[in-house]
Amino acid sequence: ALIAMAASGRNAPAGLPPELADQHSHVFCGHLAPTYTSTVEYAGVYASLGVDNGLDLDLFKRGLAITIQHRSEDRTELVFDMVGVDAPIANALRRILIAEVPTMAIEKVWVL
Repeated sequence: ALIAMAASGRNAPAGLPPELADQHSHVFCGHLAPTYTSTVEYAGVYASLGVDNGLDLDLFKRGLAITIQHRSEDRTELVFDMVGVDAPIANALRRILIAEVPTMAIEKVWVL
């Protein structure tokens, strides 16, 4: 059985043939592994079909939603949902957040 799940934030460019639009906007979960899990980042990939795959910043801003689910009272923990972005963009934000978090260094260790 093949199950298709809509991939949040992955809207297919207008003008793509139906089979390419499905691959662009869905992840297919087959019996061996999921397929079509990556995104097409190159803006000219569909140029031979006459389709512009470039980033539309206004469309991106309209589709982006960040919802804060939980913030701890001591402001050390924040849980949020980010909807409307591809995995590479979400991963880039994750890496930026990790880089900005102060780290702790252990100066002395006492072994008893």
